[in-house]
Amino acid sequence: MNQKQQLALTLAACICIFCGLLAADSLWWILMPVWAITVLTMRKDQNQRFYKLQVIDLTLLAIGIVEIVLYFCSTYPTNSIHFPLISLTFITLWLYIRRWIVKINQKQIILGVLTATGGVLALLTVFFFVFFWVKVTNMGFDDITQFRYLYRPFGMPSNDWVGIMLAFMPFTIVSFFLLPKPCNRLSALAFFLITISIIISLSRGAIFSLIFFWILLIVLLLYFKRYSLKRLALGCLICFTIIALVCIPIRSQLFTIFAMTKNTSQVRSIEGRMNKWNDAVLLFSQHFVTGVGAGNFALRVEPLGNQRESASTGRSTNSWLQLAAEKGMTGLSAYGLFFAVWAIGMLRVLRLREKHNLAAMICGAGIIACFLRETTFSSLFDRPTLLLLIILLLWFTEQNGKKIKIHKGWITLLVIPILYFGILQTQQKSATRNNKAFVRAYERGEYNLEKLQKSLSLSSNNAILHANKGIYLLSKISGYDSLVFLNNIPDSTLSQAKVAFKRAVELNPADAAFQSNLGILNLATGDTVNALQHFKQSLNLAPHQSIYHILCGIMCCDDSLYSHQRFVHALYYSPDVLDSKWFAGLYEQDSIKAKYVVKDAQTMICDSLVLRKNDYLLQSRLAKLLLYQGKTDDAENLLREVTQAMPNLNRPWLMLGDIASARNDTVALQYYERAMQLDPNDAWAKLRTGDWHLNKDDLSKSFGYYIDALRSAYLTPTEHSRRTMSMYRTQTVSNDVIPTAFYWYIRPYLNTKKLAIVIAQGYEQEGNTNGVTLYRKLANGEIGIREAVN
Repeated sequence: MNQKQQLALTLAACICIFCGLLAADSLWWILMPVWAITVLTMRKDQNQRFYKLQVIDLTLLAIGIVEIVLYFCSTYPTNSIHFPLISLTFITLWLYIRRWIVKINQKQIILGVLTATGGVLALLTVFFFVFFWVKVTNMGFDDITQFRYLYRPFGMPSNDWVGIMLAFMPFTIVSFFLLPKPCNRLSALAFFLITISIIISLSRGAIFSLIFFWILLIVLLLYFKRYSLKRLALGCLICFTIIALVCIPIRSQLFTIFAMTKNTSQVRSIEGRMNKWNDAVLLFSQHFVTGVGAGNFALRVEPLGNQRESASTGRSTNSWLQLAAEKGMTGLSAYGLFFAVWAIGMLRVLRLREKHNLAAMICGAGIIACFLRETTFSSLFDRPTLLLLIILLLWFTEQNGKKIKIHKGWITLLVIPILYFGILQTQQKSATRNNKAFVRAYERGEYNLEKLQKSLSLSSNNAILHANKGIYLLSKISGYDSLVFLNNIPDSTLSQAKVAFKRAVELNPADAAFQSNLGILNLATGDTVNALQHFKQSLNLAPHQSIYHILCGIMCCDDSLYSHQRFVHALYYSPDVLDSKWFAGLYEQDSIKAKYVVKDAQTMICDSLVLRKNDYLLQSRLAKLLLYQGKTDDAENLLREVTQAMPNLNRPWLMLGDIASARNDTVALQYYERAMQLDPNDAWAKLRTGDWHLNKDDLSKSFGYYIDALRSAYLTPTEHSRRTMSMYRTQTVSNDVIPTAFYWYIRPYLNTKKLAIVIAQGYEQEGNTNGVTLYRKLANGEIGIREAVN
């Protein structure tokens, strides 16, 4: 190849790598033309009839074949489409750069691109951290470690982002040694920025992995005699001194991190990780051979996690356990073989003691550090960007071994599965786009089935799309306002909705909301036996969700003891239902029974606290029950203890604000603002803030908070809806528990008429006639809430 060809191939590789870092899911359609052009460009070279592949290349191809097989064995293939495509695309990129990017000047260009990209991202990460720090300190807190969930660089959870930064770091060190001298300073700057971005993440696993990287690299450099001890010591002293000086402002936070269990959030984090690891092991044992399928961990662990109150839907927080759960023994064997071949090849490379081994040594230490990091978090198989960086690090370790000739026709066959899965993913993305358009229209009160039908035609095995259709059909019916909504529903509409939810349940019988909604549809047709069966199934799947306890309690009202137990459990898990219309109706119907429900729920929480003495969530629930009974001093003492131990919980601050507001103490406003900052979607924190300003005759401020409260309450997705966005990799309608009015029946009561009147007065004060007209219509019941808040 001449220099022009080398440059063209290198630039093509840079474009593919850069596009992969931005959107790895879409890399296949960029890489395929590059691959085709390369094959056509080199077609005249007779030597290109065969490719010489090493063992590591063959094991990587074996992974691609395994991923295809596992897709067809997936328990929910809709979620698994993306990973075979990503793996095959990355394998193609691997083969491309292994074949065509071999000259040192080509590698220097790619190193420069990676170093510059990592440095810029690290610099922006530092700015994100500064904004986060200012936000937390403005709330009056010094220990920022308990508020890390608010730190989201580029909208990504910090634990995910720090893994990407850790993978970028070795490239900057290699660049320092391999790039021309004028670039050394920029490489060093990028290195320091990335290192600082890792440290300020305040992630234990990432910081320990960073320390391990340095220890391992120093040991390798000394063992293979690349640098003298004196020179290494001097270099490390300079680097560590600069880093230590920069980290002085957050030294107390770092001490907290290294203390491991200094605060409650750290203890809960460790306990949560252990629970998720146990769930992953259980899933692996249940699906030993092929696993549950790529992307299905969150979906399949949901019923397991729901049996444990502290568990939450998500990843395993350990990539290797997630690999076992999602890909079974088949996937473990394939990936294990690949990493074993790489490790053996790496040792061979290091023993050669050649000049280029320095890059292999640095990148090899970086890979091991990243793998260590993945034992405490799970980004590798969920963040394609990190996987791409790992592949590039593997490439820089310079695997050299026995080569095997493979006819290029066999390699070209990669095009077929890539195109197949590419078409499937394109259809899936089109279905998701149409579904999102449907959801947005639904939230505006525009019930148009066309977009949803198009989604279903493209992705007929997507459970959430069928559920959306069922909800849509019932949303059009007037009178779908109560649990027993029904004498005027057309049979055809009801049967269509039933078919939709039956299909959703068939695709995922472990979804509690699907079971509950199908139960309501059975109730609508008078089939109370099957309705109760589905409600109890929902309760069995999600025993910590109050709504299912209430449903079962209402259905079994003839069995007073069972009904009482269900209502007690509903208050135990969510004391906020004390402020709902449901509990107000229960109290109005039988005040003595309602008081006993509160008393027994309080006893149940107290009994639990005997076993779980430091469970501050339980203490917060107990405080709510005490407040309802008028025991303000006891509740306040509990809430002070809770906010001191776990200041990152928003509802305790909200209750403290209510107590202070009742005393007309101005500190109430500070508490409400904290509650809003800790959970910007909490409608009731905004409502209370609006009430405070209204009581101070400040209409100009109060009505703005009321508008935000209505928007948050009616347009913010429900908890189940938020979970489905990650579980099903698509979007569900906000009010996903039917009928909608029953969902609001058990939530804290929001007096929309009163709020609409105040908002109309506020707009009148501003001279906004359109706003006045709109909210007066809402107050008079002429329009719906969705139409007003949109």
